[in-house]
Amino acid sequence: MTRIVSVKSLHTLFNLILIVVLAVGSIYFITKQTTTSSTSSVPSPSVPANNGAAVSSIRIAGNHFINANGQEIKLIGVDATGTEDACIQNAGFSWYTLNNAQAKYIAGWHADAVRVPLNEDCWLGINGSPAAYSGAAYRQQIEQWVNDLNNNGMYVILDLHWTAPAGIQANQQWPMADSDHSLTFWQQVAQAFKNDHAVLFDVFNEPFLGNRTPTASNWACWLNGCSYNNNCLSGKKGCTPAIYQTAGEQQLINVIRQTGATQPIEISGLDWSNDPCGLYMKGGNGGNCMILKEMPHDPANQLALSSHLYYTSECHTLNCFNKDQLIVSKKIPVVIDEFGEKDCKVSFVNAVMNWADQNQISYLAWSWKTDSIKSSTCIGSNIKSTNGTQMNQELLSNYNGGVNTVAPEPADIKAHLLATSWYLTAAKTLPSANSSSNLSAKNSQTSWLDNHHMLIGEILAAMAAIIIVCWVIIGLTKRRKGLQTSSRDGEAIQPTANPSETTLTPKTYDLKENKSDNHRQD
Repeated sequence: MTRIVSVKSLHTLFNLILIVVLAVGSIYFITKQTTTSSTSSVPSPSVPANNGAAVSSIRIAGNHFINANGQEIKLIGVDATGTEDACIQNAGFSWYTLNNAQAKYIAGWHADAVRVPLNEDCWLGINGSPAAYSGAAYRQQIEQWVNDLNNNGMYVILDLHWTAPAGIQANQQWPMADSDHSLTFWQQVAQAFKNDHAVLFDVFNEPFLGNRTPTASNWACWLNGCSYNNNCLSGKKGCTPAIYQTAGEQQLINVIRQTGATQPIEISGLDWSNDPCGLYMKGGNGGNCMILKEMPHDPANQLALSSHLYYTSECHTLNCFNKDQLIVSKKIPVVIDEFGEKDCKVSFVNAVMNWADQNQISYLAWSWKTDSIKSSTCIGSNIKSTNGTQMNQELLSNYNGGVNTVAPEPADIKAHLLATSWYLTAAKTLPSANSSSNLSAKNSQTSWLDNHHMLIGEILAAMAAIIIVCWVIIGLTKRRKGLQTSSRDGEAIQPTANPSETTLTPKTYDLKENKSDNHRQD
């Protein structure tokens, strides 16, 4: 009897567990189908040209940029130069009018990103920067320019381009940001734009501590700052030798985050942002990718790499790109913030754009600038004039979006931008905003299971219902049978007038079976 009770109890328990599992499973799959349907209902842009609508927010998930809908995106566009140098030369806020019309011309090239280089002294209004184009006036103009670009569907990368320590005027590039002004600059810029989530911060343009062959100590200075001797080995005209205290990448990131700004931050490697892994370091990099080894800490986990690729740089071949920039892109997003060639050819720039497209890497051309030579033929790098060597990189013949037709590079870049969608793999939705894997290799097609959650849920629910119904029917059947047996048993024993003289009827009765039946009714 004990064994019979145990088997029956286990059978009942099994049925209960099965029903619960089926019910929970059906709820899970039906809910998942609803969630998936809601996510997949977000429209994926099918046309690369923007339509003038305000741009979405941008942030980093793993090693990709994503927009507000969780879709992977990449940045393709131009450097809108002039805001780093015109102001300090008392020539205006830029070399052209910064307004909504100019933003539309850039958007007409199908750009979805614009890098805006800034001048430290002009923003802060210090070191004798021209009053008409610095301080509050400069800041207001930059804020309006960013707003115009955003409203025309473009993300904006704000770049600290020209700096200088102490009382030296910011009229050139320096090896690294300075602790005298750069920290205050970024505190103010981050505070001004922390609510604009279509903005990225490029903390320092082209660090060149150690010049073309940096050392491990140069990388340590790059990260945490140091006392550095700017001895003007770069050979730039007007360079001011000085020993100054640099501000490291970590300090620049810290001051931005202290404002509450959460936007993506771009960091650049040494050798003028060309060699992030330190392949050309003096003495070698010891098998390390230096920018990953010395990676600053960002509490928001929103770091990207800014890389500059020119055909005259150390790293200028596809083989080098694969060993340098591509290695970094497996960990964090990479933006080729500048690229170009000066030889009146297009083989290098086309190779860069095609390579970047194949590896889902962002890129912006240098630069949105007019042909300053006004020559009828292209002047290449063999001509040693100050401006002639830049001619092929000047994209415009005027500032209404017209292509510089004397040099071949501008037309190729515009045609490539017009033909390339900035959305990666049809702007697919990421499975997780915190994913750290390389999602570019995943197939965007969904499986049968992904597309039939509702059907699976309904089947499980039906199975649970069938089991419950069968269980009820069996229980009712057993109860009815038990009642009938009890009735027959009652007729088998008839009491006499004298209870003490009870006799058995002629009917045969099995007492052992009777005990068993009565037990099953309990």
